[in-house]
Amino acid sequence: MNSKQLGRKLNELVAEGVFTKYYVEAGQLSSDLRFDLGNAADFEYFDLASLSKALVTSPLVFQLVVENQISLEDSLGDFKGLFPEKYRNILVADLLSHQSGLPAWRNFWIDTLPRSCNSVSERYILVRQVLERISTPNLGENPKKVVYSDIGFIILGVLLEHVTGKPLDKIWEDFAKSFPRMNLTEKLIFSNHLDGKATIPTGYCNVRGTSLDGLVHDENCAALGGVSGHCGLFGQPKSVGQFIRSMWQSQNGRLFFEKNYADGWKTGRWLGLRPGDDVSSEVFGNGRSFGHLGFTGCAFWIDLDRETYAVFLTNRTIAGRVNLEFKYIRRSVFSTVQELL
Repeated sequence: MNSKQLGRKLNELVAEGVFTKYYVEAGQLSSDLRFDLGNAADFEYFDLASLSKALVTSPLVFQLVVENQISLEDSLGDFKGLFPEKYRNILVADLLSHQSGLPAWRNFWIDTLPRSCNSVSERYILVRQVLERISTPNLGENPKKVVYSDIGFIILGVLLEHVTGKPLDKIWEDFAKSFPRMNLTEKLIFSNHLDGKATIPTGYCNVRGTSLDGLVHDENCAALGGVSGHCGLFGQPKSVGQFIRSMWQSQNGRLFFEKNYADGWKTGRWLGLRPGDDVSSEVFGNGRSFGHLGFTGCAFWIDLDRETYAVFLTNRTIAGRVNLEFKYIRRSVFSTVQELL
């Protein structure tokens, strides 16, 4: 399949109602030269969902590690009184690699939405209340199994706010300013409601009783004020690729990617990124890529062996929360861009 054929196929999926907007990009990490196509305007914002874990929370934690403000081997018990005692043995590295023993998900919104937390202190109180209610044995103990966990990254968001003394969205904004050439502070942003900006809807929320147009799709993130370690980032079409290239072209960013690649494939201890070894991603980088998926229909993968990357953004949840065929749509896209590269 060539680029024109891919474009026609994606437009057919739009006509079928699988999603209404899409953007595909692929290129070299060390160059601004790239291939892209899509029907989303440059100024529109996708809800990037769990890409927030990989693009925001993980690099921010790694930055604190590089600056010696925290260590990957710090346990939650080292942050006295911040988290319930039963979490004391969980390491920062455990949270990043989804090996903490925490469950995948718990409900943060049932007593909170349609209102939401409006401050760091309110967010912390809500997180603490939910953590107290979780009953899971062997937290932070070996053997460390991988259980993908939103809760682990919610905890990392709280930890970032505690260590820096700033809200997570402000930490991110300051970090994004370190890449001035890309102007990422305007292109990748946290928000519970993107007033006055062109946004791409992701569905309807029965809890909030409204269309999710500029509102974060994830209910837990909405309850936390639209700012969380696991979700909440909105991005313009070209912003994800711009950030990936900016990271690779910076000293600490390259170190972050290289450490994920080396430790992840060797020991299984990833630092917030995920192995690209499932049916939708194994076609990129010959099964040796890494990156992340987002529930709303977004994904990116990086192939360090060839120093290439690929991005696919959609609003697939506009057609409902479940679409078992979407992984094969992603597979087709990443297979095609692999050939084009």
